[in-house]
Amino acid sequence: MDHLLNDAPPEDASDEVIVKNEAPTVVSPSSSAASLGLHMLSVSAAAPALGARPAAPPRLPPISLLTAAAAALQPMQCQPLYTQAPPQPQLRPVIAQPLPIPAASPPASNAALPADDMLCRYRNKKCGYPRAIKRNGERHNLCERHRAKANQNQRKLESKRRTQKRMKQRAHSLSADRIVKAKKAASSAETEIKFTLYGGAIA
Repeated sequence: MDHLLNDAPPEDASDEVIVKNEAPTVVSPSSSAASLGLHMLSVSAAAPALGARPAAPPRLPPISLLTAAAAALQPMQCQPLYTQAPPQPQLRPVIAQPLPIPAASPPASNAALPADDMLCRYRNKKCGYPRAIKRNGERHNLCERHRAKANQNQRKLESKRRTQKRMKQRAHSLSADRIVKAKKAASSAETEIKFTLYGGAIA
């Protein structure tokens, strides 16, 4: 037993040998995690053979080596995605002078009209329906529903005006008939008076 202990190199010396053997593989960034893990397992399995201690369990690499390997193999996704601050939206400078308003010109097509101009212009209540299209392609001021309603109201108004006009004409004709009848009655009364005055002779 004593000769085994005396023949065995000190533990610190074996650790130094392992560290020296593993240092180049850990420092090189080109080595992958799989190759590094296999290398560590092979070194830990070969450590009993170097120390000539078959009864002892295999030793793991020292913690300093594991820490160095972990620091060298940090994944790239741990780094922040934005190394710089995200660009801030640039605000437009305030214009001191107002922009010139272009002269109003008739739109070339219906597609150029704004959305509010395409809606019905019914004056009593806001309507959300689009304006009706004329036969020539232009737009009416009203939608189909309000246009039909306006046409109906216009027909009613025209009918009322025609009725009033007829009534006025009838009243005028009745008054004219009365005047004519009164004139006829007056002329017939005069002839009768003249007839009686002159003894039946017609003047």
